[in-house]
Amino acid sequence: MVELLSAVVELTGYIIIILGIILSFVSIEITMVMGVVTIFYGSLLSALAVLLEEWTYHKYPDVKSILKLYLWALTESFWYRPLLVWWRFEGLWMFLTRRKSSWGDMNRKGVAGVERQQS
Repeated sequence: MVELLSAVVELTGYIIIILGIILSFVSIEITMVMGVVTIFYGSLLSALAVLLEEWTYHKYPDVKSILKLYLWALTESFWYRPLLVWWRFEGLWMFLTRRKSSWGDMNRKGVAGVERQQS
């Protein structure tokens, strides 16, 4: 149930915070501090996950690739998290309204270098 309703709860939280700032029943200062702490914590966990994966599996060919992925991990709280919440909410809504959706056709092309890394 937690995973099912988490998108609804998170989206509702975003709406309440935005309306609270607009209608002045939420402190802007506290909201900004909590937002920075939340974004920093999420970005730190993502970045540490990237570094831990590289430390244990050594999947990336060079340092440039690791740094690029590390920088993307630091930014995911700004773009990926809100998109993920919206997509999960949209999927739940489509399920509840019994609308059908499809993934479309996907042609698999493989990943260059996977065979080399596995051997």
